[in-house]
Amino acid sequence: MYNGGKSEVRNQKSEVLILGLTHLQGIFFRSDRQGLRSSPERKAMSNPSFSYLMGNIMSG
Repeated sequence: MYNGGKSEVRNQKSEVLILGLTHLQGIFFRSDRQGLRSSPERKAMSNPSFSYLMGNIMSG
């Protein structure tokens, strides 16, 4: 039962990671067409809590 819970958390983490990567991919694709500097996503990326969240997910 403990193992089941642990793998469930891992699945949730990878799901969040995939969503994060997809979001970043969207930012980069969009940046080809318009300046990234003014976009709200750029502000989100430079947001320390966003970086911290992604760092936590990466470190597992």
